[in-house]
Amino acid sequence: MKDKRYKPVYGFGWFLSDSTPIGVPEEFTLSTAEQNGETLIGIVNPPRSLAGKQVEITMRTKGEEGNTYNVRIFNKKGQVELTGYAQ
Repeated sequence: MKDKRYKPVYGFGWFLSDSTPIGVPEEFTLSTAEQNGETLIGIVNPPRSLAGKQVEITMRTKGEEGNTYNVRIFNKKGQVELTGYAQ
């Protein structure tokens, strides 16, 4: 599957797993490892700060001006580390 670029946006905010708000992460490219319906699971490509992290992207809305996605980023133990929103 082809790599795809995602642009995190504020949306409802970005949060650590303990609900602490954080700044919006930088844009990243995802190498998709698995797709299940409208959910993609993959790894962030270098050189971004999230490089090597596993990410789950789920379709939020489809629109003429582009799609939006819910994003969950996991730590090395497979636990959710960050959550947010992207285009």
